Amino acid sequence: MENPNEKVSAPIEKAPGKKERLEAIARLIIEAAPATSAEEANKLVRNSFKAVEDPLDIDDVEKMEAHRFELLKEMSYGDKKIYYGLYIAHVLFLGENGAIDIRIIDKKFPVSEKLLEKQSSFPRAMKLFLEKAGADGRKVWE
Repeated sequence: MENPNEKVSAPIEKAPGKKERLEAIARLIIEAAPATSAEEANKLVRNSFKAVEDPLDIDDVEKMEAHRFELLKEMSYGDKKIYYGLYIAHVLFLGENGAIDIRIIDKKFPVSEKLLEKQSSFPRAMKLFLEKAGADGRKVWE
């Protein structure tokens, strides 16, 4: 017989793994309207991370997020400025036109801030994870 004074708690659901959360974040980015500037693209990326990560009961160490725009570095590619954020496993590139490009870092080809700052060519050593054109229809590397 159940004790009516005993509190019943709902079972705690395990948060989805990083892969599933990244897929959800990517879906939000892709489905959103194209951004018109790098700042707006950064806001879209940050809001997508927050929408997926914030509602979950995840340890802060495991929680994923994107850097604020002010913390992104800048590089030149041709006559364009590209803003980037270097993370453990990927690099986020944002075009001045609002384009978004996320590349996975291949462990065989380490990527550093110095390499990215000096780079003036397309990042061939990194596998594409997500690519979204800006509001003008152009992608980061176009």
